[in-house]
Amino acid sequence: MAVQALRRGQLYAYELDTPAARWRWTAYPVSVLPLPLDHLPIEPPVRSHI
Repeated sequence: MAVQALRRGQLYAYELDTPAARWRWTAYPVSVLPLPLDHLPIEPPVRSHI
């Protein structure tokens, strides 16, 4: 249900009851920007000489 709501652009509120407390948090939809793969720098991995 959460994924469907977020894909529709709606927020989704979660609740979790535990013996110690009730946890609440909200997920908000966020746009994902496409990565410009042709503009990413190509660098070799950094290796440690320790």
